[in-house]
Amino acid sequence: MVQKDPFNNVLITQLTDPAAGTATITSSSVDLQGAHGVYISVSFGESGDTLSTTRRYNCKLQDSPDDSVWTDVAAGFVIGAATNAFGNVNGAADDDAVYSLGYSGTERYLRALATLTGTNGNGTPIGIYAITWPRRQATVSNVVTP
Repeated sequence: MVQKDPFNNVLITQLTDPAAGTATITSSSVDLQGAHGVYISVSFGESGDTLSTTRRYNCKLQDSPDDSVWTDVAAGFVIGAATNAFGNVNGAADDDAVYSLGYSGTERYLRALATLTGTNGNGTPIGIYAITWPRRQATVSNVVTP
């Protein structure tokens, strides 16, 4: 029988404290050992500044074998988009939204970056989360914070 119990089989890990970002945000890493799959979600609130093509956030994923040397994830390991660039937030229609990408690479650690171009004096609320599920059907605790 198929296990349909996401509460006990999906782990949501907060990789950044949701806060008003005024600079580039680099999340904590998520350890993928024992994970069958992962999605990274970046949640943007309403910006305190007027976003534009010269004042914007762009997101990307990075992976690492050792949690210290990081490289941008190659497009072939990204699920849900053709490239590793996602969450292009450059206007009012783009904030107040969640942007997600999956990862199918082989490295043990994964993190996300929300890179700011321009200045953002009042800030944009940003939270970054990892959603993982285990290789085996095992009970996991449902929320972990950094």
